[in-house]
Amino acid sequence: MNYGTGKVALSVGQLRSVYGQLHSILEERMSLVMPGDGDAEGDEDMVRREVQLRLQEYLLRVMEMAGDSIEVTDADPEKSIRELIMESRQKYMEPFDLDLNERVREQYHKWEDANVKIAQLRRRGPETVRSMYLEEQEKYLNEVDKRIDALEDTDQETSEDTTQEYVPEVMSEEDRQLFQEALKSVLDTQARIPEIRGELASNNNLLNYLDKT
Repeated sequence: MNYGTGKVALSVGQLRSVYGQLHSILEERMSLVMPGDGDAEGDEDMVRREVQLRLQEYLLRVMEMAGDSIEVTDADPEKSIRELIMESRQKYMEPFDLDLNERVREQYHKWEDANVKIAQLRRRGPETVRSMYLEEQEKYLNEVDKRIDALEDTDQETSEDTTQEYVPEVMSEEDRQLFQEALKSVLDTQARIPEIRGELASNNNLLNYLDKT
């Protein structure tokens, strides 16, 4: 003790030693309440680090309150107790950045949300693709049926007309063109039926594979 000032005389090393001992005691107390080996992940690790930060800040304030009763003999008199202790802070704990911690937490939640969406797509994707495919297939087959029915109706009308008295009639150029286009469309559709059946079989095999995966 410096009897001239009535203060406890400590070197910087002794001051840091006192801080380190008090810090270790608080760490031990915290471990009793929040046991862990320091390798925890996720929210548990974040909470533990925040508690460590609060304890460290609390200890610094206690040391500052005791500063009026302490004289550091080998330090810059312009430096406060907090500044002297903070110089050795890295020895006991990495500085905790709250802003960085919040950004990490946000990115972690985004990553979790993305994983959930991917899992949903993997589960619902094949079913959705199959449903869309079957719907389009049904529409296409209905269109093919309509064209075939139209061709059959045309053949039937032609057959009925042959049993009636023949009446010469001149077909207009527009009607002739429409008839030719309709006939060509029906013939093209009939010619593609084997190809369409092959595509349907191939697509059904693909959908069955997706269902199994």
